[in-house]
Amino acid sequence: MSSSPDLLSQRLHYRNWLDERRSAPAESVFLLAAGLSFAAIAVWALAPGLARLKSVVTALPDGLAIAAAAVLGASGVLTVLQRHAQLTQLQRSDWLAAQPISATVRAGFRRDQARLRGWLSAMPGIALCVYVGWPNPMLATTALAAAAIAIPLALTRKPRERPYRDQRSAASVRGARGLGILGASLEPAAARWPHTARFAAASLLLVPMGSGPVLVVALLLIATSLRALIDLIAHFAERLTESEAWLGAQPLAPQRLLAAFAPTLARRSALLLTIPLLALAASPAPLALWPVAAVAAVLGTLHAVLLTHAERHHPIRRRMHGAAHVVLLLLAAQILPPLALVAWLTVLLQLWRRRNV
Repeated sequence: MSSSPDLLSQRLHYRNWLDERRSAPAESVFLLAAGLSFAAIAVWALAPGLARLKSVVTALPDGLAIAAAAVLGASGVLTVLQRHAQLTQLQRSDWLAAQPISATVRAGFRRDQARLRGWLSAMPGIALCVYVGWPNPMLATTALAAAAIAIPLALTRKPRERPYRDQRSAASVRGARGLGILGASLEPAAARWPHTARFAAASLLLVPMGSGPVLVVALLLIATSLRALIDLIAHFAERLTESEAWLGAQPLAPQRLLAAFAPTLARRSALLLTIPLLALAASPAPLALWPVAAVAAVLGTLHAVLLTHAERHHPIRRRMHGAAHVVLLLLAAQILPPLALVAWLTVLLQLWRRRNV
């Protein structure tokens, strides 16, 4: 067994998670079936795009293959550095920080985990390069070589340690007061860009062959903005849990926590929704689609925020309820579209009534 306390703590955490999944077999089977179903749908939807991409790549010169592999290697390096920075900040305040543990041991754990995250994030890109570049082995070989060289060397040089800065303190410096500090603690979209860049690049697979530059740019803006919006909701869920634990001893109503995050969420959501709507209006899509997309985007964002707040103590239940709501609303939209709008508003009303629970 390894002598690293961080590795032992990680193994115990995974073991507890596995025991929790075994204690609820029906829920675990449902989540597994839902995940496999969504994966099958994604493969079915992306298969035509991958086939077209493969036919295009075979006609590309080797220079572009080397460039694509270089981008893959750079993405792996950025992932390694980002994961290392996250672990560094986490280890400064976790329960092992006060223990007499060698800094070298903890640094070794951070380095190994960061490189593992880099490999895991690079594997889909490597598999894609191998698939589309199989007739021309230059792309597959270069991609494997770029990842094999770049990821292990990402942390050969010790990263510069940045001084610890509490996000709440930084928010108070910017002028936020009271509970407004909670909303100001949400990281800006630029800091969350690594979470959206890979999805934005993968969205190019959905572009039909022969599309004009306007449609390509519009689809890229829509995919990037929607992914950034999803990441904003996930980041809000993290900050909400941390804030409630931080203020757990205070006689504070749960709805006041939601109100503290509401202004920041409203501003950023409005920006992230305006960009894809403008891109949709500039694209060749029918104009009648614009108001439908606007209403669906606003209601969907409100639904995600209220569901995140209502199920903040049960993240797995939040995902289950979200998936169930999406499936039911899609079924209602296929049967009778006005019924879907009424059902959606009913769900929002129920979630709004639970804002103080």
